[in-house]
Amino acid sequence: MKIDNISITTLNSLLKDGKEIIFIAVNRETPANSTNVKGKVESLKQYGVQMPLMLIPAGYAAEEGLELVDDNLTPVTDPQRIENALVILDGNNRYKAYKEIQKQQKEAAAKGKAYDAGKGLDDIVCFIQTEKPEKGVLNTLIEVNTTAISWKGGDYMRTAAKLNPDNEAINWANEMMKAKMSLSTISLFLTFDSKLKPQNVAGLIKGNDLGCKVNLERAKRIFTALVEAGFKQKDINKRYLIKFIISHADELENTLKAFKGLTEGEVKHISENLKDFGNPFEAVEAKIEQLKAQQG
Repeated sequence: MKIDNISITTLNSLLKDGKEIIFIAVNRETPANSTNVKGKVESLKQYGVQMPLMLIPAGYAAEEGLELVDDNLTPVTDPQRIENALVILDGNNRYKAYKEIQKQQKEAAAKGKAYDAGKGLDDIVCFIQTEKPEKGVLNTLIEVNTTAISWKGGDYMRTAAKLNPDNEAINWANEMMKAKMSLSTISLFLTFDSKLKPQNVAGLIKGNDLGCKVNLERAKRIFTALVEAGFKQKDINKRYLIKFIISHADELENTLKAFKGLTEGEVKHISENLKDFGNPFEAVEAKIEQLKAQQG
């Protein structure tokens, strides 16, 4: 980014000039009640915005075919509206927190209550990249957030799923993340290793290959077997179950049959003792041996 291509202004100045702040859809999903935004609300009240917003003319994003939305997540497609708008490359959650403070202040006023916004509604410095990024808007968005380490695994996965609707493995992984499974555990399911990392998913967003081989059919079979056995999502989300299965990868069929054959009491025992230093999988191992004996 060249300094000659940067215009410096403030949020209030932009709004007074009739400019609108809109969003690239894949970068507008964090809800106002999320821990991240709540934390930024309190930070803004105490310290104000310490870092400027990085903006870019919305038309550049539209030229790439990126979906644009407003505060209400309503698609923005009108050319004149897009021409008059800017999108956020960096500072999305800061802006959300700023808007949330405005909302809280209005709600308090409507109820006749006092509201201390602190420094939360102080004007915000904005850097506008006036020329289209050489590498494109989406790649710049990903690079900015990768460098700033502000995106988590779920942010990457959600964006990758939106941009790759036909990628069944990524969409399955996204569903697992919605169910609060970590990317590291998802990687164990899909690769039997820790090869699937945020960098891989970021690469997919940029149009590259995922960079590691995944086995979705196997992952689904394992997940289904654990569900059918009676394990709750919160237990499946932990690494202990999938790590045990990986350790028995050479006898996967019998291992999954053994899990499906567990009694309710055995499932409960395993779930309650996953973190113990002992072996909670004795019942599974015994059933595996029984199956092997039956098979001769």
